[in-house]
Amino acid sequence: MAVQVNIHDTLGVLFIVTIVTSALYGVGVIQAWFYYRNYNNKDRWYVRTLVGVVLFCDTAQMAMLSAAVYDYSVTKHDDPLALTKLDVGKNILTQLFFSGAIALLVQQFYCYRIWILSKNWIITAFVSAFSWASLILLYVYTIETINFPSLAALVEKKTLCTVLNSFGAVTDVVISMAMIYCLQTSKTGFKSTTGMINRLIAFTFSAGIPTSVCALLDVASLNSALGDTFVYMGWFLLMGRFYTNSLLVMLNSREYIREGSSSSANDSIPLNTTTSTARFQTPHAAWEPYSIDLQGERTKTAAPEEKSTRSTLVKSGVSTV
Repeated sequence: MAVQVNIHDTLGVLFIVTIVTSALYGVGVIQAWFYYRNYNNKDRWYVRTLVGVVLFCDTAQMAMLSAAVYDYSVTKHDDPLALTKLDVGKNILTQLFFSGAIALLVQQFYCYRIWILSKNWIITAFVSAFSWASLILLYVYTIETINFPSLAALVEKKTLCTVLNSFGAVTDVVISMAMIYCLQTSKTGFKSTTGMINRLIAFTFSAGIPTSVCALLDVASLNSALGDTFVYMGWFLLMGRFYTNSLLVMLNSREYIREGSSSSANDSIPLNTTTSTARFQTPHAAWEPYSIDLQGERTKTAAPEEKSTRSTLVKSGVSTV
């Protein structure tokens, strides 16, 4: 099938996407620097490793996208048919391996948090299966298309591309809904933890929106008049940056999330506390237990349900992971 290509729908799209992804990549690097500066000695080794691997994949994907734009605009600038050839910009398809790895790592991290909050293997396994299915579909698509010579041949895989992007959108929605459900059911009635959980719910909801919207726009573009252009690719190329930034923002926002407990501490005092000087202390160190300060003496007399809820939230990523 012949594909009508113009420079605006192909190289123009790649150029714009490269600018946007470069900006998001820069934000991610700053977020990673902030994370290692503040949490390198607090978080466990596997979380620090996760951030490093995700940043490496993000860097590789950014480099490959830049190389593809260079190939199309510089190396083959005198070839008017270059924009129809995928072998020129093969890096566009190769980078999908790194994009898939980023999505899987971030989604599995959220699955881990769902397990910590719910201790429910069924919910965790169900969400994790969606994530792995999305990765498998993406890698199948990449392996089948990586040696395609032209854009026209790539269009023939429209159905598979639609399925994998739909799966990606559903996965992000399922993860967000499962996280919100687990957080909502963790509320105990104490204002301190309620404020903390409400912040987590807001962050969880906002973290899943960008990737889900990109996946849906990818599907819509692919199955419209833009299906023969690079527009649908552009939406997918943005997703890796959003996954990276959502992970790093969530990790770096833990101090802000904990502010809900300290600002509303006086509302969290059990009824049997009679002294006016009693107050909850939000620990500076993430692994320090939540406690009550009675007339200056720190005691471990927090309400059992409140203490249990905060302990679960700490393990799930509010403090350290």
